[in-house]
Amino acid sequence: MDLRKLPGTGTAISPIGQGATRLGTRDRHDRGTVDARIAALRHGIARGLTYVDTAPLYGGGFSEEIVGEALTGIRQRCFLATKVYLDDDSDRASVRRSIRDSMRRLATDYLDLVQIHWPNPFARQEEALAGLEDAVVDGEVRHIGVSNYCAREIHEAQGYLAESRIATNQYEFNLLNRGILEDHRSLAQDVLLIAYSPLNQGRLTASSKQAAVVREIALERGATPAQIILSAVLADGQCVAVVRASSIGHIDDAAGALELLLSPGELDRIRAESPAGPVFISPDEIDLVGTAQMPPYRSLEDAQANSHLLVPSPATLAERLRKDALPMPLRVHRKADGRYIVDTYDPMDQVKKFWAWVMARPSEPIPVYVLES
Repeated sequence: MDLRKLPGTGTAISPIGQGATRLGTRDRHDRGTVDARIAALRHGIARGLTYVDTAPLYGGGFSEEIVGEALTGIRQRCFLATKVYLDDDSDRASVRRSIRDSMRRLATDYLDLVQIHWPNPFARQEEALAGLEDAVVDGEVRHIGVSNYCAREIHEAQGYLAESRIATNQYEFNLLNRGILEDHRSLAQDVLLIAYSPLNQGRLTASSKQAAVVREIALERGATPAQIILSAVLADGQCVAVVRASSIGHIDDAAGALELLLSPGELDRIRAESPAGPVFISPDEIDLVGTAQMPPYRSLEDAQANSHLLVPSPATLAERLRKDALPMPLRVHRKADGRYIVDTYDPMDQVKKFWAWVMARPSEPIPVYVLES
């Protein structure tokens, strides 16, 4: 499979990258699991999955430290990407500090790509982007990208850059959630889509009917369902897909998709079973759940206070909705009593989206994907 070019540059990267999430924190992690992930990352680079993606928010910088450990002696063989998070007080200097802190944790003197992790409408974007551009001028950063931005937000951010261009946008994109593709097509400039959760958070497909189609094609091709799905995702919009480097076996499975090219007919069969889009239901019909450590916010006041320090906060997401950002639908299951309950894969992510919608559009229905249980 061909490398994917960063628009407006001479740089090309592997079409499948490795993500370094869910490694734990410095204080709470399993070293055996971490060592297995390091082995998988190094194996993936040897297999051609040379784009490696991390962020300071992953385990409070612990992910970056582990990636730096994994890349010892092979840093030059990979395209290394991290992120910078903008809080309300971020400025030119704090962005530079974040970049240098990441380089220290990653044990590198340059970063191939730095992405703004989430758009923050309360942040001083011109200051933040000036800090990123300063890092490019000084040779600390090669390329600038964003993450979770819609087309309008990309256009606005590009306006604050003097010489650099936004080359990438990392966004959820899979067989269930495809809304960003059409949104990207409205951009006046080319921006490479980097798809996170390409395997639909482990569910692979959007429905049982689609799963049956994927299994049938996989059998015909002598491939695995995950390889079929990655190939289908990569065929849409010439994007890059980031998979979690959880084990050598998973890496080998993902790498097998690099040589798999689906026919137009096969792609049509798969896409025919994808939902046209989210449906809208009343927030009064949705039950929230949290985690063992974090109960869900039960009131608007709790969500506004954001005592769990969710990132981004419900208020930040709400402000984006007020400015017509592309909505990120909730994932829910239908209960036996006809009500809905948020998905438990990352329930606090659903909680913050729920309250953001309630804050931004009181009494209006919420976009959701209803998952098969």
